[in-house]
Amino acid sequence: MRLPGEILLPAPLLDQFRQRLAAYFDQKPEMTIADLKEVFGVSRKQGVPLFEHADRLGWTNRRGDVRVAGHRLKARDEA
Repeated sequence: MRLPGEILLPAPLLDQFRQRLAAYFDQKPEMTIADLKEVFGVSRKQGVPLFEHADRLGWTNRRGDVRVAGHRLKARDEA
């Protein structure tokens, strides 16, 4: 998958990202870029495009400086 910022991510890793986001939001109501960096071990340069992609897919919703779980985050798990 090609993400914003010329980041390439294999599809299996993108699915793992979604699963880990879902697990995070099961425990906490919101995530900051600092949380994303800590949980996933990515830089801000990598984290911002990941968040933007998650926003477009409905996995997260941006609320100011934080993200909250989106309506499509768990859709695959429930199917």
